[in-house]
Order: sequence, then C-alpha cells, then structure tokens
Amino acid sequence: MSSKNQCWIESVEISVDDKIMRGYLHHVADSQNVVVMLHGFTGHKAEAHYAFKRLADRLGSIGIATLRVDYLGCGDSDGAFTDLDYDYLVTQAKKMITWTRQFYPRVNLLGFSLGGAVALGALDASITSIVLIAPALNMANLIKERMASHPRLDQDTVDLEGLPLHRRFLNSLQSQRFETQLVNYHGPVSVIWGTEDVPVPISLLNQIEAVCSQVKKHLIEGADHTFSSVPHLEEMFDFVCKHF
Repeated sequence: MSSKNQCWIESVEISVDDKIMRGYLHHVADSQNVVVMLHGFTGHKAEAHYAFKRLADRLGSIGIATLRVDYLGCGDSDGAFTDLDYDYLVTQAKKMITWTRQFYPRVNLLGFSLGGAVALGALDASITSIVLIAPALNMANLIKERMASHPRLDQDTVDLEGLPLHRRFLNSLQSQRFETQLVNYHGPVSVIWGTEDVPVPISLLNQIEAVCSQVKKHLIEGADHTFSSVPHLEEMFDFVCKHF
C-alpha cells in the first residue's frame, strides 16, 4: 500500500474465444486512469529486468492503475507460441481494453517493442493516451531475419532459442504499416527510445514523426533495446510517469 494511494494487486483471467490470458491488475482506489501494458516479442507480463512490474508499482504510487497480461502463447496464458499472429494480438489487446473499462473509464496504452506495434493496431479515439517504448515498426524484418538464421524444425517453423516460431507470424506482419494508426489519433502520444538500440534503431522514429505532429519524444543516451542498466530504466520510468 502506497503512502498516498491505496493500491493492491489482483490476479486476473481474461477470456479470448476458448482460451485464457493471465496476468495482474494493479488497482488504485478512486483512480479513473489505467494503463494497459503490452509486452514485447518473446516477452511476458513482467518484461526484461522486471520492468513492467517495477513501472506498475511506480505508476500506482502516483494514482495510475495498470494491467499487465501475457499474450496467448506466452508466459502463463493459454495457447502455443506457434500460433502468434499480429491481427490476433491486436484482438487480444482490444479484449484487454474492453475488460479493463469495467473498472477504470480512462484507458491508456503502453507498448514495448512488439507491444508498441500491437498498441498502435489497437489504437482508436476511445484511448486516452499512448506511450510507445522502442516500438518495433520493423517487426516484419526482424522476424524474417530470425526465420532465415535459425535451425528449422519443419518447413514452416524454426527453433528460436527454444521457442518454435511459425511462418504465420511473419506472414501476418508483412503488409503492416503500424505508424499510420496515428494519423487520425489526436490524444497525447509519447515515444521513448534508447540511442544505442540495435534491433529497433532510433531512426524508425522518423516514421512516427512523419504522421504524428503532437508526439513527445524522449531519447535515453546510451540505452539499448531493453534499457539494461538501472539509470536507463529509472530515466524511462520517470518519463512515463511524467506522461501521466
């Protein structure tokens, strides 16, 4: 429990078709705002360095509730990793949004890496604001590279360091232009990027700025893709909290 806000964590299950997504809702008493947190590729509801859990605690301390859930096929949720499909990830994100509105009327989105691309796919005028953390606008190229460079399990599946990655995920990404979802969105948009991000280079920020005049950007000098130092994570947390 925070000194300023009454906070508690609830384990949740959200149904999508015949499967269950599992995660945590970080409640804040009397709050109107919630942030739906969307994790990255091969990630999970806590994310690298437990960043989502730590960020949820920080947001709770300033009166913002959060939902962090594993996609189907990831973490503790039902489904298989081979079933990853971009459009279905967007469906799952929209389900999270609808489900969360029963508790909190003002829903914000926060997406890291692949989660940024998913957040953009789920974005509409009903979303209060959006925060994109190193959004993987180049996700199709990243998956194409992994399909080409990892050992094959069968004609359509590669062994991605212990995870079976199916070609259907690549096929679902091929025609996407994620940033175009921002063209007709008029709410607050913030983008955070590390200047030393290799897999998702900061040059991709140009694609967002080309379609979104109201974007607020924060570049973290020397940070890699997962902000893998305490100072870089703390700087990222600070900027997210300032957004709200």
